[in-house]
Amino acid sequence: MTHLDNRTIARHLRMMANLYEVANDHPMARVYRDLASDVRTLPYALKDQLDQYQDRAKLPADPFQSLFALIHLGVKKAFQTLPANVPSSLREVLALPGVGPDLTRTFYTKWSITNLSELKNAMENGTLQPSKGFTKRLFGMLEQEIPKLERRMRLVPIAHGQSVAHGWQEHLLKIPGILRVEWTGELRRQKALMESVELMVEASVNSWDETIQELLKEGFQADLTSSTGKKSECFQGFSLMMDADDRSIPIRIYLANAKHFYPAWVYTSGDQSHATYIGADHTDWIKELSHRYPRDIPDEEAVYQAKGVHFIIPTLREQDSLHQDSFSLVSYTALQGDLHMHTTYSDGANSIEEMVRGCMARGYQYMAITDHSQAAKVANGLSVERLKRQHEEIEKIREKYPEISVFHGTEVDIMPDPTLDFDDDILSSLDLVVASIHTSFYLSKKEQTARILAAIASPHVDIIGHPTGRMLGRRDGYTLDFEQIFAAATANRVALELNCNPSRLDLDPEILRLALAAGCLFSIDSDAHSFHDLERIPAFGIGQAQQGWLPPDRVINTWSFEMLSAWLNQ
Repeated sequence: MTHLDNRTIARHLRMMANLYEVANDHPMARVYRDLASDVRTLPYALKDQLDQYQDRAKLPADPFQSLFALIHLGVKKAFQTLPANVPSSLREVLALPGVGPDLTRTFYTKWSITNLSELKNAMENGTLQPSKGFTKRLFGMLEQEIPKLERRMRLVPIAHGQSVAHGWQEHLLKIPGILRVEWTGELRRQKALMESVELMVEASVNSWDETIQELLKEGFQADLTSSTGKKSECFQGFSLMMDADDRSIPIRIYLANAKHFYPAWVYTSGDQSHATYIGADHTDWIKELSHRYPRDIPDEEAVYQAKGVHFIIPTLREQDSLHQDSFSLVSYTALQGDLHMHTTYSDGANSIEEMVRGCMARGYQYMAITDHSQAAKVANGLSVERLKRQHEEIEKIREKYPEISVFHGTEVDIMPDPTLDFDDDILSSLDLVVASIHTSFYLSKKEQTARILAAIASPHVDIIGHPTGRMLGRRDGYTLDFEQIFAAATANRVALELNCNPSRLDLDPEILRLALAAGCLFSIDSDAHSFHDLERIPAFGIGQAQQGWLPPDRVINTWSFEMLSAWLNQ
């Protein structure tokens, strides 16, 4: 089971509210929706202080039990025990764009549809036809959106995958004979969405058979054997389907002894193109390579050296990136600051001073406070008056902490019309402006592109935040005319953000490469809502940046304070 942060708990509570609305229990739906709004902006982690929160909030029994189940039992169990009088599987239907509680209630009561698969079958076999409240346009959109949702439900977002991997690492290291557990496969390549969670395990030869028996007792099935017939002279693979919160996740374990560990690790960490690159098209390759060394192979570099090919860092070990020079790409040590973060002024959990101290601990030269603008009601967006008060506090912080430069900025909403949520006078008074879309996600390609182009054209906007609006596992990015956007961003010297929130990781590496080729600048930001979130850049973002082939000189927060200030003031 993964540990849920407040924002994720709030999202699940909102879905519970939707289920109550499907059941026509609107009073309880309001209770859950209000609870979600409160939990989202708590200044502490609810999972650590649930009892104290209940002492203050005095929640009725049902919503408290829902919170308890979410935190201690997992998402799947929490929805299964929800006392709403409808199947919890209807949340699959509610996850579709354009499908709200009213339409879901109609699907359920009129056609007995209880999940996504039944909805899809009803549409395909003609049982479900466009009708009042279910237009031909919506029918056509769902025909396109259902396969996308099925794919999102199948793939594992990186944060979820990492959490599951950490749990298995701790568990496997308790098994006798297991000496070491490392990430491999898509997990090690830091793919934003992965097919499975894969782990490379070193086991002692002396207890090899006993270790395998323990894995079989855990429910693993052997799915890879050595052609040599002597298991301890090669490596073996095992697989297991694991229920983790609200999805099933394939877990794969590769078992090797010390002599074969590094060849196996290199082999399993890349895709098939990488296997061809290192001449590893079959498992006997590991044995053949190992025989060249009288002792254990010391590290991954030695594997590449033995094959006479250049070393490739893990994030690049797949087809499109094998030719990239990893030493020319951006690294975390190149970053001088973080230009997108939130505080208790909007929906962050920490004060300005706490965020400043967090950035100082990371050795940054500079940082930017960019709380939400006034239209972001759910995120406690700042009015003009509160923005001015925040500026006064930042002035005092600058005096107290001269070691780091603090930019005062905002994450201003790009409205649907399209205008910006603050007027030009306010925006011109700020050091830095991140412009982002937070509403009206399902406008047409032309309309969404126009919104971003309007923001880029503003003389006050410096960065376009999370440009495609995707939410991993929950929402695909909106359709945009990237050619127009890249051309405008390049011409106006506006940076495109690589947002390192693990729920977003937006822009996607493929889009980053296109933007890079078009001449764009970039900003790699945490979008932190607590000082703990500052870890997002090294934990998630740098891998995406490297997969996007970003060099440091095109990333504005690798620049010195003087160079960045000159660019902001141009």
